Amino acid sequence: MQSVAAVMMLLAAFPGSEVAEDEVVACYPTFAARDPGGRTWTLHIHGLICEPQDSSVRRRAALSTLRSIVGVEETGAERERFERRIRHFLCDNERNKSFAVRLGTRRYLVGPSQANGHFDNRLRLSAQEVASFERDDRGWIAYSVALPEGDARQFRGRVQLVEPEGLSIVSDIDDTIKVSDVRDRRELLANTFLREFRAVEGMAPLYEQLAAKGAVFHYVSASPWQLSGPLAEFLDDAGFPAGSLHLKIVRAKDSTIFDLFGPQDGWKRGAIEPVLDAFPNRRFVLIGDTGEEDPEIFGDLARRYPGRIAGVFIRKTKGAANDDERLRRAFRDLDESTWAAFDDPQEIEPALLRVANAGR
Repeated sequence: MQSVAAVMMLLAAFPGSEVAEDEVVACYPTFAARDPGGRTWTLHIHGLICEPQDSSVRRRAALSTLRSIVGVEETGAERERFERRIRHFLCDNERNKSFAVRLGTRRYLVGPSQANGHFDNRLRLSAQEVASFERDDRGWIAYSVALPEGDARQFRGRVQLVEPEGLSIVSDIDDTIKVSDVRDRRELLANTFLREFRAVEGMAPLYEQLAAKGAVFHYVSASPWQLSGPLAEFLDDAGFPAGSLHLKIVRAKDSTIFDLFGPQDGWKRGAIEPVLDAFPNRRFVLIGDTGEEDPEIFGDLARRYPGRIAGVFIRKTKGAANDDERLRRAFRDLDESTWAAFDDPQEIEPALLRVANAGR
């Protein structure tokens, strides 16, 4: 973690940027937490630096493999969509890269990047300094990667300032708010790489109602970080409130195409717990589905964080074991008024709005 003084000393010895002309930087939407006492903020700066490998041979090979697995003859639109979504899988990740980002009128050093190309830094800045940054009406501040003079490219990121108290929604993505068909691997791959992303009907308006009441959002998915761009576009286009993204680190060269969406249990817990720990005085609602392990994971988190989880809501998905016994086991020892399963988002709207209004 970097203090302001340490950052400024580092920048004095590091005036330039290490982002080369053939490298790109993807900056992921994150959050910032106000530290105890309110004098400082800790900003998460997370992203990926890599060198695209736009080899037509590799693209054709990948498309051929996907076509044979999914069993469809893709249209021209599907081929174009695939090319966009596969782009960050065809990258050489860059390790040990450090560079500066601009926040307001100042620059801050981030990095070095790990072997997988990810940089994941925590900037500790004074509340006075953070107050000088421009923000939108929901607390988002923007930053950009500092590039050498004459480099006209733009790599931008954003961080949401989240106050110590309030309501946070931790939401799964696949089959909770986006139609993915996770339990059918062929359909999952087609929905991920070939088709337009489709929102689960009614979820975006419900989430927007909660955001209008002050709730902030953290979106989790077993999808790899290479799909962060398309997923962020989907959230925006479908009308979901902006939120931090929490995806899975996958090195494509170490995985088959089926391995890109593996078991979620250990990974999802590890993605959610740091958010809970960062905001010990906030209330949380967990929203997922029955397609995989969400009931079991969320039930365990509710027991391990007593009094912190204001509600758990589980969407029933097709092809899953939606039996009541499974849900009763998952939510054993929890007050029955704190969890519910639903088919239609309207079924849980009153309960969610009650939770949102309880803290106002």
